[in-house]
Amino acid sequence: MAFNVSGGAGCNICILPIDFCGRSNNDLPCLKAHSDLVTDMDFSPFNDYLLATCSQDCSIKLWDLPEGGLTEDITNAFLTLPMQERRIETVLFHPAADNILASTVFKSIQIWDVSTGQEKLAWEAHNDQLLGISWKQDGSLLASTSKDKTIKIWDPRNPSNSPPVTGGHNNHKDSKVCWLGNEDLLLSSGFDAGRQSELCIWDPRNLGCSLASQSLGTATSALMPFYDPDTKMLFVASKGATTVLYMEVTDKQPYLTSNATYMGTAQQRGIAMVPKRALNVMSCEVNRLLQLTQNAILPLSYEVPRRSHREFASELFPDTPGNVSAMTVDEWFDGQNKEVAKISLDPSKRQSVIKSTKTQGGSDSTSVDVKSESSSAPETNPSIPANKPPVNQNLTPNSVVPDNKPNLQGAAASGESGMVRKSSGKTFVAAKSSKFRHAKGSHRHASTYITNIRNMGNIIFGECDGFHANIARAAVPFAGPGGQIGVFELDKPGRQPESEIPAVHNKSMIQDFRWDPFNNCRLVVAGENCRINVFDLPKGGLEDSLDEPTFYLLGHQEKIHFLLFHPLTRDLMLSAALDLTIRIWNLQAREEVMTLKGHTDQISAAAWSLDGTRIATLCKDKILRIYDPRQSDTPTKEVSGVNPGRCGRIVWVCQDKCLLVSGFNSNGQRKISVYGLTDLSKPLHEVEFDVSPSILIPYYDEDTNVVFLSGKGESMIYIVEVSAQQPYIFDCSNFKLNSIYQAVSFLPKNVCVVKDVEFARAVVLTKMNIEPISFTVPRVKMEYFQDDIFPDTKVRWESNLSCDQWLNGQNSQHRTIPLCPEGMKPLSSVPKSAPAPKKYESHRELERKTDEQKKEELLRAMVGKLGNREDEPLPQEEFEGVDDDEWDD
Repeated sequence: MAFNVSGGAGCNICILPIDFCGRSNNDLPCLKAHSDLVTDMDFSPFNDYLLATCSQDCSIKLWDLPEGGLTEDITNAFLTLPMQERRIETVLFHPAADNILASTVFKSIQIWDVSTGQEKLAWEAHNDQLLGISWKQDGSLLASTSKDKTIKIWDPRNPSNSPPVTGGHNNHKDSKVCWLGNEDLLLSSGFDAGRQSELCIWDPRNLGCSLASQSLGTATSALMPFYDPDTKMLFVASKGATTVLYMEVTDKQPYLTSNATYMGTAQQRGIAMVPKRALNVMSCEVNRLLQLTQNAILPLSYEVPRRSHREFASELFPDTPGNVSAMTVDEWFDGQNKEVAKISLDPSKRQSVIKSTKTQGGSDSTSVDVKSESSSAPETNPSIPANKPPVNQNLTPNSVVPDNKPNLQGAAASGESGMVRKSSGKTFVAAKSSKFRHAKGSHRHASTYITNIRNMGNIIFGECDGFHANIARAAVPFAGPGGQIGVFELDKPGRQPESEIPAVHNKSMIQDFRWDPFNNCRLVVAGENCRINVFDLPKGGLEDSLDEPTFYLLGHQEKIHFLLFHPLTRDLMLSAALDLTIRIWNLQAREEVMTLKGHTDQISAAAWSLDGTRIATLCKDKILRIYDPRQSDTPTKEVSGVNPGRCGRIVWVCQDKCLLVSGFNSNGQRKISVYGLTDLSKPLHEVEFDVSPSILIPYYDEDTNVVFLSGKGESMIYIVEVSAQQPYIFDCSNFKLNSIYQAVSFLPKNVCVVKDVEFARAVVLTKMNIEPISFTVPRVKMEYFQDDIFPDTKVRWESNLSCDQWLNGQNSQHRTIPLCPEGMKPLSSVPKSAPAPKKYESHRELERKTDEQKKEELLRAMVGKLGNREDEPLPQEEFEGVDDDEWDD
């Protein structure tokens, strides 16, 4: 990093390594760069040790910096370009071609070949002093702004082709211009006629009118824009201010979206953006600014929060332009346009820059060699103290996720399916559809809501679902110390008090919690202190807070990730922890009964099989493991290549014939995959969803084979039906809630109102409420029991085995009960009505008739309608006549 120092009237430049931190001496070595104030400087994008400077002394100098940093003052520049008549305002290296430098002097723009030190092009660009220039990312065009209140676009290789008269800011004060990557969009900052600072977006093909503008209030100096084309993040700052604005740019209205604002305490004298290659990507640092103040340089790090930093987040860091030029000087002047080859920011694929020595000829400046490092020794960046403004990351198109990923938010927002289907083969499959393709979600009446829940916790670990409910009560984690969980009775809806809500005190940060599926009064909580606390609640609900558990379990040596009860056996539960083990507990005996080993990395998820005999696990080492815990403490089957991404979920489906895995693909899109248990080497089918940081949490309804997929902090619940036969996954209608929810918990089948064709019910935790929702299937004959979608259901709320029975090798199945209400007839028993007769059958040929036959039929029809009146006298025949003598009267 390079910056002016106060000594020498601003003509000296101090150079420090990018990772330098701590307190420095006052006698740091520096460049004795110029004899007057340094007005601008720029590093070469292809040589980290080549620096160009310009000054009021009318000179441009290029400096070859030592690889190990400055150890003494340097006074002799590597190259000094010819002196100019007036002071140099700006210098800017070409973004794609090596050894090309642009500079501005008063009204003119100059293009230099720094390998020879010659001026290649120069032209008068404006009618007044130039204020700023910006290259397009491929270097084909150059934008300029001036005090004459205009912005112009130039082809620098053909400057005689003057651009048309253009618009600009309505004030002659300082302005800046910034090309937005390789898009046909241009950003400018300046002042309007009322001296208010503003940002404008322009279409370079039509600069007559701006596409959008945004006023940012008063400012003492021009706004300096810094744009990252990879993430479309825009940072705006000005000298003398204490704030840095973070905005995001889109290619359509409103173009600019304000996000976070960093509020500092010291006035900034300058701002610089750190190159992508210097970011600490393993901490999900997507951008870093360096803020120069009166006596310090403060790094402002923008990081995307992630639960784990063990893996490279490729969805946050697309390939970025590298440090090898795409063209030579001659190639660019011959009219070629090329983009710089992109490189990966993955530390295992990181490339390092090795500074080579200069040739004796001196025609070239320093060259750059690229050497690939071993993937087994990833490069890490030194830790730098940083102020970290928050980065907003919502499920909207304006997230910091790069724009080159498929964006399905619009479809999701309109209630349509947000899924992209992958073809699993070329085999023809007859068209099939799900009985639940028109499934409809709806909110229950507001009188059933539990409202005004205060102080809800928002720090939930990725393996924890964040909210659980049974048929009687719901558990909600609270914020604050002590690991508090509020317990609410579902049969007591209404507004909750502002404070003093009875809660369970875990005395340690909560990692996960579960209700016992066979005991509605038992809550099990895993804490950060490696303890599993078991709380037995009063049957009528909590009246006072519980400070002590009924008992607790100890065994894990590291943090516990999640808990999971056995689906058929009472008092049997497993837990997984960071010590890479899964432990199975007997809650009745209050002891550990077995430990499963074999994982080499963090365990992401686990699932009991539906019959309770096996356990499937997902791990960060990308291996899916299946255990038979009563036979061995090591996996009976291991399959590599199952990569759920940052975290995952797994569930057994289709009578234990298949496994459904929820995770992320390499582009950060959420997806679900169905694996056949006979061959786990590749998925039978995959469905991709939108890009979002939250994992899709599956809930599987064994009666209907329907899977509900919900995510934390969203408003959509996706619904699919799975099958062991092709096409394996059927699309169903998704349900969009009225507001964003925190978590979803599904209730047992016996709470569903079968008369309303309700096949599933859940409770949703929103910002301050617990709201029940229903899922129904529209049917015409609702007076009948829809036995095609309501088979006999398993009584999953009753246990079949004790721990000892299961440990001794016994297996069992849940008993089943019919769901048909008393007095309702099954739809299958209703006789089908005969089809209605057709009005016209085209296969019958009409009988041809003559005109006489048609006339005869018409007459017969008229007679039949009116009747035969040949024997009846006419009415006028019954009238009596008038005598002759009556006419005389």
